[in-house]
Amino acid sequence: MKIKLDCIPCILNQLIRTTKFIYGNDEKRIKELIDEFGEKLKLIDMEKTPPHAGQILYDFISEKTGIEDPYKKIKKESINLVKNKKALIEKILEESSDRLLTAVELSILGNIIDFGATDGFDFEREIENLETKHFNLQDFPIFKEKVFKAKNILIIGDNAGETVFDTFLLRELKNFGKKLFYAVRESPIINDATYEDAVESEIDKYAQIIKPGHTLSGLDIEKVNKKFKTLFYSSDIIISKGQGNFETLSDCKRDIFFLFRVKCNVVSELLKKPVGEAILYYHNPHKENI
Repeated sequence: MKIKLDCIPCILNQLIRTTKFIYGNDEKRIKELIDEFGEKLKLIDMEKTPPHAGQILYDFISEKTGIEDPYKKIKKESINLVKNKKALIEKILEESSDRLLTAVELSILGNIIDFGATDGFDFEREIENLETKHFNLQDFPIFKEKVFKAKNILIIGDNAGETVFDTFLLRELKNFGKKLFYAVRESPIINDATYEDAVESEIDKYAQIIKPGHTLSGLDIEKVNKKFKTLFYSSDIIISKGQGNFETLSDCKRDIFFLFRVKCNVVSELLKKPVGEAILYYHNPHKENI
């Protein structure tokens, strides 16, 4: 998915949001950084994806502030908040007539935890009102069929905190006897999960945690290391979490199940889904998707 002009204001909003985490209400300093970043806008290649533009932004923030992981504290808080609600999530699963379907819904629900796309969220209310949520899961029958046939599955993770929701899906897949791999970011970017965040979320109880060899708020398959690329193309199923991964992999030449909430008008127009809709979308390059 290529960058659109509408992505530029989003990038600037991310700059403001992240620098507020660092400098609070120091509007003068934040305005100075906005002015400086204006010169970087010319480096954005409109043939690339939004996460590639985001990489320019977060490299700039790290260089100017000296802070590599401005969301470190809030990532840990997000993980702990969701872990404290595990009993409620377990109850939802126990009462479900289709545990795999419910685990998928919960995994998508976790995608609300995204400081790159929004200022806040009420995940507790979202969990408690799960039954009232609208999920577009028309591709779930294909997903379920392929899960039963698969031997190994690669899950590409997204945000810290969302990772705890993913453990319930991983557990269901593990119970089916699948060998699981869970990919995280190589190094910190926004509130995306790193290796340490995944371990804190107890992902390692169910899957082998792997790193791709490069950092992006998505996944550039042309820049990953050889080991990861081999796993990517040899896995029976790929489950990709989050909009950033969709933005970088939506043109990929292999089939992928995307689980995320639509968070912007650009993706909404591309998929013809409303902003806010929670979807399981099967990308199959051998058939027409969009």
